[in-house]
Amino acid sequence: MAIKYRAKDIPVAGRTFQRLHGDTRQLLQALNQWMEQRPQLKDSYYPKDINSNETIDAVLSYDKKLAHFDRSSFMKVFFPLADHKKAIFNSQGEVIAVAATFPLFHENDYKLEQVYADNFDLALMVLHALLQDVNATNFSLLTPDETENGQKFIDFLVKQANCSLIKQAHRSYSREFHCPIDWNRVFAMIGRGQIASPLA
Repeated sequence: MAIKYRAKDIPVAGRTFQRLHGDTRQLLQALNQWMEQRPQLKDSYYPKDINSNETIDAVLSYDKKLAHFDRSSFMKVFFPLADHKKAIFNSQGEVIAVAATFPLFHENDYKLEQVYADNFDLALMVLHALLQDVNATNFSLLTPDETENGQKFIDFLVKQANCSLIKQAHRSYSREFHCPIDWNRVFAMIGRGQIASPLA
């Protein structure tokens, strides 16, 4: 039998994250209005489904830039579980944003997870592309609230899409831990019990 590790010292405080939930139609309406005011985005960047080996490899390359370590084994298992997944590519064929939805127990509920993007505009663009195919009505997500992009994202969701704040989630560690993830590119992270792990 394996001996379970138990921390003896006071846990080390980590980042905090904000939980939100909302209505898909209201979010999509807010995103439609936002996209109408930025027609140049459609001319510069290209949304694609993530379903071929080529697009999956491009997403894995982007994730490595985001996390600064290789999570490909995890991503190859976890990402196919998504109901819907989209990526935004630039003119050089590089992924610059990615997003996915994951099912919950009720057919009308889902999680927005792994929304990663180079900036705030691209995060909203990839969400706009993603939600075109989503029929479920209620979503929830977990977003970092200690970054400038995280705060802008929360403000948009609450003020423009009428999302509700639920509660903060707190991450802690049993010992000092340096997490190299570029949190400015994380707009929605994995949030189903993995809050104690370093994975975003």
